[in-house]
Amino acid sequence: MHPGHAQRRSAAGSRGSSGTADRAADDAHSAGDGGSAGLPDVAGLLAIAVADIGGAERPGQVQMAAAVQRAIETGEHLAVQAGTGTGKSLAYLVPAARHAVTEQATVVVSTATIALQRQLIDRDLPRLAAALGPALGRAPVFAILKGRRNYLCLHRVKSGAPEDPAEVLFDPRTVSATGRQVERLHEWAAKTATGDRDELVPGVSEQAWRQVAVTARECIGAQRCPFGSRCFAEHARDEAGRADVVVTNHALLATRPSAGSGTRARRRRGYSTRSRTGASTSWPSR
Repeated sequence: MHPGHAQRRSAAGSRGSSGTADRAADDAHSAGDGGSAGLPDVAGLLAIAVADIGGAERPGQVQMAAAVQRAIETGEHLAVQAGTGTGKSLAYLVPAARHAVTEQATVVVSTATIALQRQLIDRDLPRLAAALGPALGRAPVFAILKGRRNYLCLHRVKSGAPEDPAEVLFDPRTVSATGRQVERLHEWAAKTATGDRDELVPGVSEQAWRQVAVTARECIGAQRCPFGSRCFAEHARDEAGRADVVVTNHALLATRPSAGSGTRARRRRGYSTRSRTGASTSWPSR
């Protein structure tokens, strides 16, 4: 969602095989155990999600989803090793989403790579939210939480970055190119809604980005900052606090074990399950 930044998203309406997904939802509702508040159980929700993407049931995926659900219910740790094609993402996202919605909790999914973060946020979670929305009563809300330095700092944009003594050693052509990139960043600052570096296409060099971003240590704090009410990082943390599922990375989770502070009262301490893809899922203890 670090004082981190997040983009909060939800999905309205299902894509793909909506008719098949609707039939799966009807079957899940009528099949035995409906789970909390009469909702489909994890197996039923997984069937809905798989039907929505036009997939087929995979025993390994069903077993993993059941194991994740048991770990959530018992508060125990779970390590899962599964090969390519198992459908690991859905196997942990489905029980995570169900738990978050039914328990009014925030589940944190931590990844080892940016590529997996993007896969979850741009592909898996939007489709899952759209598919499960009707069965859960509402579409789960999800967010991505990053380190503060991944977001443009309005205070630094206005006040300027400290002069870098090393710049005198740079080739003049490099300095000139950096200057053009910084100018472009200032123009982008006036129109971006998120300040998220990943949304700037094409990107800029690290040297240029340092001119408009700060680390957590460099930040003067939202209360003292004249741009605190407009801070992209603070807004993202607030958005993550209202999300059901928050995607972040292992490094941030390790350095800020209280990253759940951005999720306020919805999350206290958590347990996790990790798969060979490098993703882990945390949820509140009971």
